Amino acid sequence: MRSIKTPMPRRTWLAIGIAVALVVVVALGFTITSRDSFHNQGGNTTCADFKALTPDQRKETVIKLLEDRGQATRETNVTVALASSILYCQTVAKPEDPIVKMYSGGKSSASASATP
Repeated sequence: MRSIKTPMPRRTWLAIGIAVALVVVVALGFTITSRDSFHNQGGNTTCADFKALTPDQRKETVIKLLEDRGQATRETNVTVALASSILYCQTVAKPEDPIVKMYSGGKSSASASATP
């Protein structure tokens, strides 16, 4: 006995096409989101993490640092804070030091506030 193959209905092909397209869109969206986003910790960002950021991410981090400290985020302030953060991390800071420590001369904020 020969089996007769019946073609799949058009609706089945349409459903398969939509499902494949949906999977591709979701996967592509997840890839783009995970690659371009980062958790901006502002001044709590360690020097090791700060060095690994892209220039745009570094700038966003410094802007958040300034905002968290209640300082103006004018371009000149951002430029100076960015340069200071880079210099601090490349010279006196340890990799685990947060970049906000540059404001206290490398001391933790608790010891900096206790100093007269």
